Amino acid sequence: MLSFQNLILLSSIQGLTEFLPISSSAHLIILPSISNNPDQGRVFDVAVHFGSLIAVLLYFWKDVFNMGLGFLYLGSKSKKELRLFFIVIIASLPLIFVGYFIQKNNFIFLRSIEVIAWCTLIFGIILFLIDNTFLRVKRLEDINIKSGIIIGLFQTIAFLPGTSRSGITITAGRLLGFERSSATKFSLLLSIPAILGATSLELYDIVKQENYELSINILTASLFSFIFSMLSIFFMMKWISNYSFTPFVIYRVLLGSVLLLAIYFW
Repeated sequence: MLSFQNLILLSSIQGLTEFLPISSSAHLIILPSISNNPDQGRVFDVAVHFGSLIAVLLYFWKDVFNMGLGFLYLGSKSKKELRLFFIVIIASLPLIFVGYFIQKNNFIFLRSIEVIAWCTLIFGIILFLIDNTFLRVKRLEDINIKSGIIIGLFQTIAFLPGTSRSGITITAGRLLGFERSSATKFSLLLSIPAILGATSLELYDIVKQENYELSINILTASLFSFIFSMLSIFFMMKWISNYSFTPFVIYRVLLGSVLLLAIYFW
């Protein structure tokens, strides 16, 4: 059972890191490991991701509303939003299928510190190289089904902890020629079905436990995750309008290197 202090700490860190390209899941695994606290488990992970889901829905409520209208009217009033709606759904299918398979098999190595260290380092460097190699000029309205599928396939790599779902989808978007703000926005839109799918898979486990204290913990975790997720989204969108992803890459390289040194030499 998490203490209240640890509950607040982990919820806040998850919220801050969920939409930054530094892997929130990695931080949720690393912190209990280095502090000798019990792993918070998948149910807690889902609770804090639910708070992040509400945050991204509120931040992009106009886009989500317009996509919903586009779907409702089958494009008769807004073909652009209907097209984006279907691209987001299609791009999310690989993640949903792979996520269902992983959830049913509960692979232990997906919470390995060693895997986190290597993925944090390697995919951080890849993000840096792709982000800084060529000029990217495509905007969100230029995205098509092919681009969506490619980004969606890249997104499945995020099941390796330390990869970062936002980081790998932004990397894929930049690789396909999209400017930073558009790649980031599409990544954030993709987080909606991604988080919704994950919470749906775990919802039955939460209801089945019928534990009042657990329910209070879930509510608290979701609330703090929501608050810090909103701050994270505002910061991220403001940052990428003027700067590159290099500071996040530096953080990833330092974190990955320290973890590898601790694993192999300390």
